[in-house]
Amino acid sequence: MDVRVRPLRHDEGDLLDTVFARLSPHSRYLRFHSPIDDLSASTRRALLAVDGRDHLALVAFSRRREPIGIARLVRNRLRPDEAEVAVEVVDAWQRRGVGRLLLTALADRAERAGVKRVLALVLDENTAALALLRSVFPVCLPRRGREATEVVCLLPRDDGWEITTEDILADLAA
Repeated sequence: MDVRVRPLRHDEGDLLDTVFARLSPHSRYLRFHSPIDDLSASTRRALLAVDGRDHLALVAFSRRREPIGIARLVRNRLRPDEAEVAVEVVDAWQRRGVGRLLLTALADRAERAGVKRVLALVLDENTAALALLRSVFPVCLPRRGREATEVVCLLPRDDGWEITTEDILADLAA
């Protein structure tokens, strides 16, 4: 697979728009948990509000330099060691390793930035996303909600995994 990954810049709305346009309605629903046809101006601004540390986005490009996927990490301001992640890969490139490549690169950057755990809100029917998270993060704790599952994944550390009492209690309550 000849795919290149680099950080998305705040002025690259055209790349964001291209990836969004190449998602099927079903893929958009799975990613945004809503049937949306267009990104609102406020959502677009929020997705482009990258700063390289607390809001980081990576974009994957095909050999033809077409954007084919984006993964992002948004740090929790109240818990700086925690961040939310999301990934979208255009339909033509799904199940070809692009999501794993993006998420692995994102996990590496997250770890270097001091993030110890990542969260992803995943619709229960999105089994591919759940499998992707588990393939990149061997320790994932699902917390089932009414409409989606919050998956808490731990990043590896030199001294092992850090599982808190909060993680265990939340897992038991799910």
